[in-house]
Amino acid sequence: MAEAIWPQIQAFDYQLHLAGIPLMVGTDLVFPGVVPGYSLHEEMMLWQEAGVPAAQILRGATSTPARFGVGDSLGPVKPGGLASLVLVRGNPLDNIRNAGQIEWVLLRGCPYTLSELIACYRSSMAGAG
Repeated sequence: MAEAIWPQIQAFDYQLHLAGIPLMVGTDLVFPGVVPGYSLHEEMMLWQEAGVPAAQILRGATSTPARFGVGDSLGPVKPGGLASLVLVRGNPLDNIRNAGQIEWVLLRGCPYTLSELIACYRSSMAGAG
């Protein structure tokens, strides 16, 4: 069912981009079948297939959401900010799929490998049930 509506959603997202409306990746978390992290990268790929440039997609996953309600501590990398960075194997500007090739994450100033983050997430989900 969802696959049938993706072309319309992609066309809509592309028109929003052309109109200059800021796009934010990952705002569809409330929909069934959306898995945090994994679905984010799928959404980024769908936007690229729709024609949204990779640089705009990356802004939609990083700096655009950071502008909404997080004050000055998140967003740009700067002294006094909460450093959160993702190091990937390839250049996502060449292909947005490279954004999913995560080597490590600097989360609030602390470095983690992807496997460490996954283990931490699984552990927190086990305790939540």
